[in-house]
Amino acid sequence: GTRRLSHRETHEVYGRQLVDLREKRWLFLNTLFSVSEGCLYAQLVEKLDSGRLEVKDARTGEPVQLNYEQLFNAVSKALFKAHVEGRLKRDVMEDPEKYVEMDPNLPLTLLDQKHSGKKLALITNSDWEYTRVMMEQVMDRFLPVGMTWRDLFDVTIVSARKPAFFSQSMPLYEIVTEDGMMREKFRMKEGRIYSGGNAAMVEKLFGCESDDVMYIGD
Repeated sequence: GTRRLSHRETHEVYGRQLVDLREKRWLFLNTLFSVSEGCLYAQLVEKLDSGRLEVKDARTGEPVQLNYEQLFNAVSKALFKAHVEGRLKRDVMEDPEKYVEMDPNLPLTLLDQKHSGKKLALITNSDWEYTRVMMEQVMDRFLPVGMTWRDLFDVTIVSARKPAFFSQSMPLYEIVTEDGMMREKFRMKEGRIYSGGNAAMVEKLFGCESDDVMYIGD
């Protein structure tokens, strides 16, 4: 659950455990999404162990006793469904102040980089609607009057499908209206907003190679 094991408990449980990361039982929590998944799972394990987690069969309505693996699979499936159906992003867009920790230094730091002659690109897997709403919330209020987040970036790419974006060739579309209407394109131009494409197109746009690019992500 959420209780931290003592050093003695950790040694007793795992001291003789051979860790083979090829086994299915081991999972990497190396992104913000996976960390939230791990936290939710830990909270539900605590409820399961204390008998406070009641699960019923969807067909019969009878109580069902889950084991830890079944519980984890249920958590993963539920979170995946929330992402795919857009429910999670919809809730965030409706009340960004509740879910987003604002950092006034972030847009100003990017602005300093721009003023020093750096080229800035925003490359996100999120769709255009979510990107527009969130960037307006976290950036615009901290920028100089008359400037928006779109002025910060020399190119913006949504629905990038990282990590495939860095190694595969995918169709490129330009976002031409606020509601997300797109037109197919075959090369990028500065100051535009695109969907898809790949890293090679960005390198060609800026006349640089991958070693010249500093990538900052989660």
